[in-house]
Amino acid sequence: MISGNVHTNPLTAFQAPNPGINITDPSMFAARSVRPGPTAELKQDMLRLAGGDEQRAALLEDVTKDGGKARFKQLLERLSSAAGERDTRSISRTQYTPVYPPENLFEGIADRDLTRNNEYVRVNYSHPNHLQERENSAGETIYKFRTDVRSWGEHSVTKNIELSDCFYTKDEGGDEEHLLDSVYRHNPELAKRTGAYLNECTALGKYSYDVEFDAKITRSGDASATIFRLIPHFEGLQFIGAKNNVRTLNVERNTVEDYNQLVDRGRSFAQSGESPFTINVENYFHGHYLTVKARCDYAQFKDADNRCDIPFEGIQTPLLEATCCKEGDRQLQDTKYLYIAPLKHGGWFNVKFHITMPGFEWKTDKATGAPNVNLFIDGKEVLNTNARVGNNNWKAGDDYRPGRGRNIEPSGYHVQFGIADASGEMIVKIKNPKVKSYASTRGHNDISFPDESTIGYKSISGECQSGNLPPDKLDDVLKQLTAEGKMD
Repeated sequence: MISGNVHTNPLTAFQAPNPGINITDPSMFAARSVRPGPTAELKQDMLRLAGGDEQRAALLEDVTKDGGKARFKQLLERLSSAAGERDTRSISRTQYTPVYPPENLFEGIADRDLTRNNEYVRVNYSHPNHLQERENSAGETIYKFRTDVRSWGEHSVTKNIELSDCFYTKDEGGDEEHLLDSVYRHNPELAKRTGAYLNECTALGKYSYDVEFDAKITRSGDASATIFRLIPHFEGLQFIGAKNNVRTLNVERNTVEDYNQLVDRGRSFAQSGESPFTINVENYFHGHYLTVKARCDYAQFKDADNRCDIPFEGIQTPLLEATCCKEGDRQLQDTKYLYIAPLKHGGWFNVKFHITMPGFEWKTDKATGAPNVNLFIDGKEVLNTNARVGNNNWKAGDDYRPGRGRNIEPSGYHVQFGIADASGEMIVKIKNPKVKSYASTRGHNDISFPDESTIGYKSISGECQSGNLPPDKLDDVLKQLTAEGKMD
């Protein structure tokens, strides 16, 4: 077991992308990158592309070293056109082309800064060719993520290169328009500081998720990475007061300066916590495995770096047995492996799953509801369990004010897929991803699931909170209570 409990000031879960080199482990919206440096070959290529104009060639060479930001794409297209080169937009859709990141995820994003189908946004800065897209002959979209890019004699490496389904597009009303129905409508700057700015993006799922995609993974030597994860949100208005009571900032009266002063005074604000659901490639003694790991974070208030984990020991790793971490104040969290299988070498495989998240009681660390996970690999159901997957990230609804009742709901989760926290060299291709999220526990969409499970229901052991019973045992308990006259 590895459990961290190191105090840090609360930061927004959606840190703006850092275009510079980051030698520490990056956040979800920042990644380590090694920029290509100038070489004689690079200078000649830029001079050719600029039609012999040395001033334009020098400018284009500087842009090439910009880490793949949006202006790189815009200037490259303009200079290519001026030099009589083929416009990059005329490239066949069946050829791989880079997916470029936006300048700022905290602004409305133009269509040109999304994937071709306008469904996803790139969430890190690095060499453009770390992430490319194309369509196959069947019209299916394929995204190619790779940790290592070699070009012009230089080597660019990243540990994190992902697509996200949580963003806002530009519209006539400006990028603040999405906050019109939010408690932050009069105070968008506080929303950006607390991390709540993206809590109203249309992709956000609050209670359940249906996901399906095809994946193909190739590697060079030993390598590991997360290829899919749910990213938890949080509102960030709640904090622990001087009397150890839960207090809430008022978005109509409090400012960013008020928030910063509370942080400087050591007040503990609500945190989003770790990803509650990840699909991973893991390495153990040169063997590679496809794994699914789940977490339940019962605590609303936690240190930003708190992490409960368990060691991976290949096929011998215990399945459906949780490790509970209780270190520190309000740090209740458990972790469990739900699926482990040898990684299919080189070929495509299909992943499909349904998750129903637990709820959490208002201002407590107690989970509620009936969680469930169904997992299918290549069309075969391999998992049906009541594992708790989720984070205690409740928030006060728009109607909540002192004296007006308690309209609360989860802050929700969004999807990121590709490569995260990689070690070693790897290429991950994701084909035709479908992501359906719901604001309730049930939904209907074009991802088909059988009406009844084809395998036995598996219970989780060792979770921090007991009483998570499978349906058959729950029915027995209810029948017994009714027979004893304790229930009508």
